[in-house]
Amino acid sequence: ETSLAGEITDCKPTEHGTCISPMKNLIFGMSMFVAMVHENLHAQKITADMAISEDGVFIGTITLELDHVNAPMATANFIGLASGKFAWIDSTTGLVRQTPYYDGIIFHRVIAGFMNQTGSQKGDGSDGPGYAFPDGVEVTNGLNHDEAYVVSMANSGANTNGSQIFITAAAASHLNGKHIVFGKATSASESVIDYINNVPVVDADGSDNIPGNADDNNLPVKEVRIDSVTVNYNGVNFDPCAQGLPMVSVPSTSFSYSSGVFELNVEQPAASLTKYNHSSTLMSWQTGGDVYLDENAQAKLKIDVSSLAGGKNKLFFYSSRVSYDASNPLWPSDFSGRVLTIEDTLLSPQYGNTWVFTFTSNDGGTVVNGAQSGTFTVDHYGSNWLAGRKYLQTDMQYLFGVQNLDINFFLRMTKNSHSVTHFTGVHSGTVYLTRSGQIEASGPTSGDLTLTR
Repeated sequence: ETSLAGEITDCKPTEHGTCISPMKNLIFGMSMFVAMVHENLHAQKITADMAISEDGVFIGTITLELDHVNAPMATANFIGLASGKFAWIDSTTGLVRQTPYYDGIIFHRVIAGFMNQTGSQKGDGSDGPGYAFPDGVEVTNGLNHDEAYVVSMANSGANTNGSQIFITAAAASHLNGKHIVFGKATSASESVIDYINNVPVVDADGSDNIPGNADDNNLPVKEVRIDSVTVNYNGVNFDPCAQGLPMVSVPSTSFSYSSGVFELNVEQPAASLTKYNHSSTLMSWQTGGDVYLDENAQAKLKIDVSSLAGGKNKLFFYSSRVSYDASNPLWPSDFSGRVLTIEDTLLSPQYGNTWVFTFTSNDGGTVVNGAQSGTFTVDHYGSNWLAGRKYLQTDMQYLFGVQNLDINFFLRMTKNSHSVTHFTGVHSGTVYLTRSGQIEASGPTSGDLTLTR
């Protein structure tokens, strides 16, 4: 943290002990008051200085003024990662790191006349810090994309904020209500932002594109990097760790073997997510899976990894933990006894728009659509406090052409509001039509959802 620049100290007698007339004293006092007001207004903004280079050559600094009042969670997330205060999960190895996240990260997506995007470890926009935080009220906090040079959270849908951010190069009002604006660049930074926004970008096939032309990934030809980020609190009293964000840590982990069963022993409390990676060489790591527990779950201490360890003479494991704020109900880790209702129009007119899945266990149950019913089983693809991914395989059929095919749903589900027994939100994903387990056709699905108990 830095102290308030130009802070006014107690008044001292003049050097020669001369008196100041009442009028001069009034003018002097008013000048001092104006200076104090100016400095105090400046002090209300936390700033972040981002040193930017292109192919290793320094091109300038972007200074962001962060709005911790209207966007406290997004601001806390950015400065926590940028300063190294927050731990994060390396998307390549699964290792927990606590170093300044943005140092060395490139701008991986630049669209001329629109925005500059950064914050992906891999540099391809596919990853983040290992956790996500919700939009909440901050996505409609009154800060909008109605002008250039605002900084906003990139996402892949509702409630998927992580580390990726973008800075607008023009007004983009169509993003209002969809992305969290949490600050604005200073006027002195505009030339650097404009420079980045006009760099040549490369297409996925390796060909160069001139700025403004559409292409596949908008990756700058030359690497435009954030060399470092310096956070200045400017006298603002703000604690990033007190804003309800998920926190990353390394859990106590051990390994055991008994009667042909290999187990990873992890101390995992309720309201947390354990991720584990494995390697046989310590050079490259693969994702083993994750175990999510909501606030009502029993602590899980053992994870059966026999299928991973079997047939190997050595295998290394590394675990990480994401802990959530359990003051509000979390997305359930076990669906047993719950009813999932989704809206879908893809399979009309053979089916109505409402599908009701009743979970008699966490792994399946019965499904109803209007007067038609069947059963379903579930493959789980991970959950966290905001969302879950599940593949629901039904024995209900859809007439596709001249053949009847089984209906299956791959759903990405996220919550918008909740109580202890009732969740509302949205889903997106794919409907797969299969025969004997083979996909014959597919199409997109999306809509509202409810989950009740």
